[in-house]
Amino acid sequence: MNDMSFLLLPTATTLNPQHVVTGALRVFRIAIGAVLALILVLTAALALASLRSNDSAMGPQIFGRRLLVVRSGSMNETFPVGSAVVINPISPSGMKSLRVGTIVSFKSAANPDILITHRIVETIVRGGGRVAFRTKGDSNTLADQTFLDPSQVVGTYSYAIPHGGHVLVAIQSGRLLAALLIAFIFASISWMFTNRAFASSDQWEIL
Repeated sequence: MNDMSFLLLPTATTLNPQHVVTGALRVFRIAIGAVLALILVLTAALALASLRSNDSAMGPQIFGRRLLVVRSGSMNETFPVGSAVVINPISPSGMKSLRVGTIVSFKSAANPDILITHRIVETIVRGGGRVAFRTKGDSNTLADQTFLDPSQVVGTYSYAIPHGGHVLVAIQSGRLLAALLIAFIFASISWMFTNRAFASSDQWEIL
């Protein structure tokens, strides 16, 4: 009697639909948790910084820098309306380094509660050797009518965050917090359904 040998070929593994659904739900849960945690941290930081700001003209301070909301189009060529401008606070000694071409944020001479962010286009030496600046918005045709005294400057432009100003306004008005509350409600519902789905997948595996 001859022995017969059989060649066993590897069979292609098939994906278990239950495992695919369970894995997708797990990724969905992790993504929701990560996004909400990030939004919460950023919102809490900006809200706390806004509350701690004791100057009505200055925006919230984050990591030593100030955030200002762009409300006019005088600098549209550099940053559009609705952006958040990040400025570096300037010290009295730093005012001596201001040069033509520098974008500065300064308090309006007519209303100190208003901050203007324009570019220095000219340096002027007044009587007694006092230095003043002429400023201009990049999108404006004419330069500002009043000269800028260095004491009015509160900081120099660093960079802009597109649409970041809308977020700051939403935080200060409470609209963003309301939106977060709605997001939490939907997230909780999503978690509830995913928990049920996980329970169902466990039953599938048992069965």
